[in-house]
This record gives sequence, structure tokens and C-alpha cells, in this order.
Amino acid sequence: MSHPSSPLAPRNPAGNPSVASSGLFRPRCVARSLICLKQTATSCSWRGQKIPRRCSVEVSDRAPGESPPQGRVLLLGYGSDLRGDDALGRLLAQAVAGWPGVRAMSVHQLTPELAMELQDCSHVVFADASASGQKATLEPLSPRAFRPDAHHASPGGLLELGRHLHGQVPEAWLLAMPGEDFSLREGLSLRGEASLSQALELLTAFLRRTS
Repeated sequence: MSHPSSPLAPRNPAGNPSVASSGLFRPRCVARSLICLKQTATSCSWRGQKIPRRCSVEVSDRAPGESPPQGRVLLLGYGSDLRGDDALGRLLAQAVAGWPGVRAMSVHQLTPELAMELQDCSHVVFADASASGQKATLEPLSPRAFRPDAHHASPGGLLELGRHLHGQVPEAWLLAMPGEDFSLREGLSLRGEASLSQALELLTAFLRRTS
């Protein structure tokens, strides 16, 4: 039941259909949505490892009881490939794809459909670039108010939506990677490269603690 004070309470201004009646909070409707993010830029390399820029992510429509994807830790790396260091989150997700116990998703931005992925993991790490700070940090996250009319969500808002859909959410963390050049360009700055290296070390230590 929705309450007026709840950030998830349906709004119905001017007689328009409410969010609840539109199907936004119906798990089956959200689960069937697809996110297709295809980048045509060439691949880049980091420490000799080739990291493809092309990425296609699909939010699946798994039936209840069906086996979840490999990995109990979900890494959601997001940002823009065309804004220099803003690509840090996506590059991290692409770099760790295939790591044991990790399911990595590289997306342009956090969208409400991604809340469906939170039911299949025990931990979720949101990886994003930061315009401040001296080195990469890993800090715990809590659910925050979600705007039903938003086309994209904050990490805390996505957690709140996941809790509304599933009744609970996994343990959540924010992996922030400082950058210095967010101009219209491809490739990382020296500071961005250092942040990516630090983030990989933090993530490795985190996985050891949670395994």
C-alpha cells in the first residue's frame, strides 16, 4: 500500500494515470525492458589488456526460480565513453568482465530497469567517475528516495526501487574514481589511469572479503 509520505507513492496530477497504473512498478513490465547500448568507437588497452568499447547489455526476463547469472557480486559501471575520464566506470566493468564471482554490466547511465538485476546478487558495487578526491574510494550505500518520473536513477534511488520491487536489496557500495578531464574526448587522463588501477585493487580486496 502506498502512503502519501512515501517517495514511491503514485502521483496523479491533472487526472493523468498514476505511476502504479502505468506499470512502472510491475516487475514483469520492467524485466522485459531492454537496454541496448552499442558503442562504435574502437577498443582501448590498459596494462596490455584490450578493453572493447562496444557493449550490449540486456535486462533479461527470467522466470521465478530460474538460476541467476554467474556471480553473486554485481558491478554496475556507468558513464560516458565520449567524456574522457567519465568513462572510468564503464572501463572498470569491461576490465573485470569474466572475473569469478562477478557479474559486470557496463551502461551509459543507471535506468529504472536495472533494479530488476538487484534480486540476483548478494552485493552490488556502483562504479562511477568523480570530479573530486585524490584516489579511488569504496564506501557503503543506503537506499534513498526514487523519483518515479525520472528517466535515470541515482545509486541510492535504484536501491530504493529495488527494495520496493523485491522487498529487500543487496549490500551496496559506491566505488568512486577521481578524474580530471571530462571534456569531449576519448581516452583517460593520467589521473584517470591511476584511479582505474586503484579501483581494481580495491575491488580485488573487496572480493576477497566477500568470498
